[in-house]
Amino acid sequence: MTNGDIKSVQGDTGHAEAEMVTDVYSEIIDEDRRFNAKKLEDEFYDSLKVTPIDDPVNDEEKLLVLLKNLSPEAKEKLLKSAISEC
Repeated sequence: MTNGDIKSVQGDTGHAEAEMVTDVYSEIIDEDRRFNAKKLEDEFYDSLKVTPIDDPVNDEEKLLVLLKNLSPEAKEKLLKSAISEC
């Protein structure tokens, strides 16, 4: 709940030492870290997934696959660049 702010937990629970907080609650923190690591991994690798089309056979199909797999930021930059060229 405190996003790892051990000193505030120490103060709120009345523990004299921060070490007491980490000893007592470290399992909870480890669970959060594992959850966050899994979430980051899932989101990162989802962004790298390729949207295949059946074996692109020509340059137009290869370009289509490339464009479909661009990040939203790259698509926006490409669109702005194309508009400015008009």
